[in-house]
Amino acid sequence: MVIALRALEEASKFIGLAREMIEGLSQQRAGRYRSIEDALASNPDIKLAVISVPGRYVEGLARELIERNVNLFIFSDHVPLEVEIELKRKALERGLLVMGPDAGTSILEGVGFGFANRVRRGQIGLVGSTGSGLQEVTTVLDGMGLGVSNAIGVGGRDLKDQVGGMMTVQALRTLQNDPETEVIAVISKSPGPSAVSKVVEFVKKEVRKPVIFCLLGLDSRDLGGLKNVPTLTSLALELARAFDESVAQRQLDRFSNFVDSVKERVRGGDGFVRALYCGGTLATETIELLCGAGLKVRSNIEHRCAELLRAAEAAGHLVIDYGAEEFTEGRPHPIIDPSLRNSRASEELRRPEVKLVIIDVVAGTGAPADLIERTIKVLGIDGLHVEKLVVRYVGTPSDPQSSDLPRLEKSGAIIAPTNAIAAITSVHMLTGQTGLVEELLMKYIIRSGR
Repeated sequence: MVIALRALEEASKFIGLAREMIEGLSQQRAGRYRSIEDALASNPDIKLAVISVPGRYVEGLARELIERNVNLFIFSDHVPLEVEIELKRKALERGLLVMGPDAGTSILEGVGFGFANRVRRGQIGLVGSTGSGLQEVTTVLDGMGLGVSNAIGVGGRDLKDQVGGMMTVQALRTLQNDPETEVIAVISKSPGPSAVSKVVEFVKKEVRKPVIFCLLGLDSRDLGGLKNVPTLTSLALELARAFDESVAQRQLDRFSNFVDSVKERVRGGDGFVRALYCGGTLATETIELLCGAGLKVRSNIEHRCAELLRAAEAAGHLVIDYGAEEFTEGRPHPIIDPSLRNSRASEELRRPEVKLVIIDVVAGTGAPADLIERTIKVLGIDGLHVEKLVVRYVGTPSDPQSSDLPRLEKSGAIIAPTNAIAAITSVHMLTGQTGLVEELLMKYIIRSGR
């Protein structure tokens, strides 16, 4: 905490008041401890700990907590892969969950960890090697009046072949045993085929509840009879169908009406899309949709249908993940501080060759309270440039940032109801090809799970 004081008179009085305030805050804390041992001795019933320290310090802390039978939510990134594997192996031996490293989001019994939105409680359980993917699905479900029992983020690398989906399996086991969970979904971006096979085998043998997958970037959607949908939006719709087909249909009608509503803003002709994201899973989903539309995409994300680029480049159709480790070394995650991404978006809006700019505005815990205000300010959008802007606001009416949403809506930017619809809308505006848009809607949204 930094307190700045400018006073010509009675400075000592104000300094005294500040000292009293700080001391009062200290007394309100649950406790301050010199070591993990002291904390656990004073609170022997602790079952979950959150670790958010530089990656090089994670191993020692995590090992000690696992040895004390404490489940972990590890927000830290830049943790060596071999450390992650060893921590998860030790946790499995004790029947514990290690959510992370690089766990962006979890919601456990209604309590959000990391970046999480204020969503309804319900009967849907989620497992995700993704943070923004969990936020996208939980907020879309909330908009349909549905809720989640638990959303367990297992870390962005858990479904890589080297890790083997260890915590995805453990999370599935947890949700199978959770009486509040009736249906389960698994979300990942660019998973490894060997890890996916292990998870699929576990589901077929051990999970008796319905399980739906959304594995973005997987070469084949065939999971041996298990349902695997192509987008986060289609996943939310399939989960809704598990409870009430009419809820899903109303949402589909809303999506179709939204795409139709932007017809007057169709641009057509030559030009490029620049999609600049805080959430890596949302960026991956957009790559899939733009490639599905036949566009040649370049990205800093390794993806089977995108050419790899350095993020500073500016040529062609680009999808850039500003939450990648190349951008977060020594600086906050862009959901906490989106200024770097917003500055790039402002530049792209003013490039004559750029027809459309897509951004995500991710609300909830961890995002700044003035998120929308600072986004509008940095973008510097006006009547001309705002016509190029498509926004996916990831939030619910209960999130504190949502009170400012009318300001963004009044700016004239297109506010899409989901990320997949944002990408499809952008294809519509860029190409003007109604038939192509209808094909994308049918393939990736309407009949994707059938």
